[in-house]
Amino acid sequence: MHQITYYRDNKEYFLEPKQILFFEAADDNTYAHTRNHIYRVRYRLYQLEAILPANFLRISKAGITNVNHVLSFATTVGTTGTVEFSNTDKKLHISRQYIKVLRGALKARSQNHAKTTKM
Repeated sequence: MHQITYYRDNKEYFLEPKQILFFEAADDNTYAHTRNHIYRVRYRLYQLEAILPANFLRISKAGITNVNHVLSFATTVGTTGTVEFSNTDKKLHISRQYIKVLRGALKARSQNHAKTTKM
């Protein structure tokens, strides 16, 4: 797997992907969000999609989420919804076209968790 370098306050950080809640594109930059910090990365979202583990899922034009950190999501009567994460107030918008994919990934995660706790 590619090593992604994260930047914050003129420092370079080397985080494990499991620490990342989501990646977000904004203002011609890409940002990685952890529970407590925001880091800039030097990749576009499409590049990250190609190198991130399978638990990272595109959920909008501007966002990729780590399914392992998703607590819930709510849909609205429009074209978007909101994803909420465990142990933080951070949220990310989800486009309607990605809701089924996210729902399927969360169900698979729950089934895998149930299997591992039975063993």
